[in-house]
Amino acid sequence: MAPRVLEAALDVLAEHGVGGISIAEIARRARVSKPTVYARWPGADPLLRAALASISSTEAPAGVPSDPRQALAVQLERIGARLTRGRDGRLLGALLAAADERPELLAEYRRRVIGPAAHALRSTLERARAQGSVREDADLDAAVQLLLGAFLARWAAGDPIPADWSARAVAVVWSGIAYGGSP
Repeated sequence: MAPRVLEAALDVLAEHGVGGISIAEIARRARVSKPTVYARWPGADPLLRAALASISSTEAPAGVPSDPRQALAVQLERIGARLTRGRDGRLLGALLAAADERPELLAEYRRRVIGPAAHALRSTLERARAQGSVREDADLDAAVQLLLGAFLARWAAGDPIPADWSARAVAVVWSGIAYGGSP
């Protein structure tokens, strides 16, 4: 029962935003009664926090190539797809819209989704540095932010994300951090 309620809460949050949360609607979608929801969560706030905490992270995707540039492109494509398409993109939009009133909800999303995605990209960059592909003085934090920002900026602007966008973003960032500096 709990997983259904948490999924329903995420769906309602993504569709209606923080201000549109309704325990009745969540219960209806989860096919449980309102008292069943209230027996586990005393209100919308604890339910939303639990629902956001239930989101699986994006860390350590399987099937990443061993070449660091290719690995970054694959990781970025997966991260970008998650952050800009489907429910996760709508969740991010809803949480950004409510960030002033409910910063803890956006913080939980960042902890569960954005943070692990950034960590996975940074780990790949650190491996590339250890292999001698990336300069020792390269700013890996900036590289990670530029890679993630490449997707988020296009998504926020409403621009379509081309199929080769992750490879293009990696090429631009790679040219600034790799030995030789050429894409």
